[in-house]
Amino acid sequence: MEKVVEAEGGFYREESKNKWFKELEGKNYLDHFDYYINVFKPEVDKLIDSEQPGHITKVSPADFDDYSKPVMDRYRQRLVYAKQHKITRLSWNSNHWR
Repeated sequence: MEKVVEAEGGFYREESKNKWFKELEGKNYLDHFDYYINVFKPEVDKLIDSEQPGHITKVSPADFDDYSKPVMDRYRQRLVYAKQHKITRLSWNSNHWR
């Protein structure tokens, strides 16, 4: 993971955990996904090819189609639904504001 972090930059890690994070600006998640697929993933794949770690494999194009396309389709459907339906959350506090 250190090599991925070094190649990409912008990652941080909590000291108590072995988890890395990278925050992307804005809320256009499909753009973030496109960045991951078109920029970040090819770099990780190159590292996997060059380092050949025994316990890490690349995602095949067929697996990608099976897992990612349904997620993208659901996200797009949610965007269409949100534009057509207004959703609000009712909340209150100790003063019974509703």
